[in-house]
Formats: sequence, C-alpha cells, structure tokens
Amino acid sequence: MSFGRFVLRRLLQAVLTLLLATFVFHTALTLLPGDPVRALFGPARPAPAIYEAMRAQYHFDDPWYLQYLLYLGDLLRGDWGTTFPGAARNAVVQGPPVTAILKATIPVSLRILLAVLVVQTVVGLVVGTLTAHWRSGWMGAAVYAWVILLVATPVIVVAFVIQSVFGWELGWFPVAGLSGGWRGYVLPVVSLSAAATGYVTLMTRSQVNEMLHARFIHMARARAIPEARIVGVHALRVSLIPVVTFVAANFGQLLTGLVIVEGVYSLPGVGGTLLFAIQRRDPALLIGLLVFTTAVVLIANLIADVLYGVIDPRVTGVGAGDP
Repeated sequence: MSFGRFVLRRLLQAVLTLLLATFVFHTALTLLPGDPVRALFGPARPAPAIYEAMRAQYHFDDPWYLQYLLYLGDLLRGDWGTTFPGAARNAVVQGPPVTAILKATIPVSLRILLAVLVVQTVVGLVVGTLTAHWRSGWMGAAVYAWVILLVATPVIVVAFVIQSVFGWELGWFPVAGLSGGWRGYVLPVVSLSAAATGYVTLMTRSQVNEMLHARFIHMARARAIPEARIVGVHALRVSLIPVVTFVAANFGQLLTGLVIVEGVYSLPGVGGTLLFAIQRRDPALLIGLLVFTTAVVLIANLIADVLYGVIDPRVTGVGAGDP
C-alpha cells in the first residue's frame, strides 16, 4: 500500500466517524425528555403563538430522523443552525448563528491547545530522554518524583494553585480573561499542560530506557558512536511512535481539561461556551460544539497516523507485499 493510499483511507475513516458522531449527538439530544422551548421561558408560560412558532422554526414537531436529515442537509451547506433566542412571554429575540459563536470562541481554545501540544511534546520528550539517561543518578530520581506529582494532581487543583501563586500572590500574570494579551494565555497553558507533560515524560522515559538496553544500541556503542547521538537519535526515534500515539489519544482528555481551565480563568473559549449551551439546553449550539471538538480529535489522530508513516514507513504497509 502506498503512503498516499494509507492517508486517503485514514481520511475516509475520519469522515465516516464524524458523520456517525453527528447522528449520535443529534439523536441523543433530540430524544432527551422535556420540552426545550418551555425550558427556555423558565417558570413563565409563553404565548401560544410564540410557542408554536419556535417549535416550527426548530422542527421540534417533526420525527427525530427527519430532524436529523434536515440538520445534516443544512450542515453540508455550511449552515450550522442558530442558537436559542432570548425570550420574553410575547416576543422572541433572534439568537446569533452557531457559526458566529464558533468563530469567536474557536481561536481562543485553539491557541491554548496548540501551545499545550508544543509544551507537552517538547518538554516531555526532552525531560523524558534526560531522565532515562540519568536513571541511576539523583537528578533522574528527583525529576521522576516531580513528574509523578504532576500526573497525580487533578487539572482543577493545578489551575487553582497556579492561579493563586502566580496570579493573585505574585501578580505576574492575569488571573482571568484575556485583557493582558498573550500573558493571559500563560497560566491556562501551564495549568492544562502540566499533567499531559508528565505523562509524555513518563512514557518517553520508559521507552528510551527500554531501547537503551536493546541489541542495536549495544552495536552502536561498539561502533564508538557518541552517547548523545545514541540516546537522542537512535533510542529516541524508535520511542516516538508510542509517544505520538499517546499525544493523539489524549487529545480528547485535553478538551475535557480545557473546559475546566477556561472556567477557572474565565476565558471566552469553546469550553465556557459548551457549559453555557448545556445550561440552556441549546441543541444547535451543543451539537455544533460537539461536532467541532470531535473533528479536532479526528484531525489530531489523522496527523498522528501520518506521522507514523514518516517515523516508521512499515506502519503504512509499504514494502510489505501489499498490492
């Protein structure tokens, strides 16, 4: 199988998975008990004309499968629907389109996620490789203990501690919002990347330590190859595939942590908007956010699959006798 066919097959699988996700999300939210229109008005009862108009506008009177087909048709045309409007008893204020909310919130969350990916990958690989090399010294033991502490601490605890120390006590960075520009991203990125960096460090340490005892490493040492090259190139390269696998698989967990971190630091990102959509039981906004987060996870795993082929071409089946 060629590398291009390998990528195309993975891309097709991602598209089918995303299509299945839209079906599951839409069906689950549609079949939930209760009336979302009445919930929107709270204890007040809406005027009958307003109530019927809203149910017709959002197709709540149609069967669930027809609602999904209508939604899927709109989605394929680039229409993600509109959010629930603000409401009074006898009037309805039109809500903004879901795409407008996504355009406003996605950049904030993407900046955090991309920064976290860079931090956890670079720091995790470097520190993990060094601790594997220093495994018998006090430095390796000290770093290992610190990493275990990071992994064992919940994200919400890390976020509050970092916010209290570096925000409230020392005043080095903003404690909420993005009024400080790029400085407003520092504490959220550090909070979210702490545990993920610890996991990457532990995995890299374990894999590199195992590779350093492999036969090909002994042969490299017999050829008088410098130890730094043996550790940093030969052992680390073979260890990259399980690390890349973890980074891709952990992306969904990062999104969960993102909801917590954005809540702690009051950031206008996808996480805070998702909580708002759940509170209002806004179907269009909820489905739009869930589809977006699913697409991000699928893209992350697709990139990981491509990296597998770059790191080790045998993953794609090239040269394995496939037609």
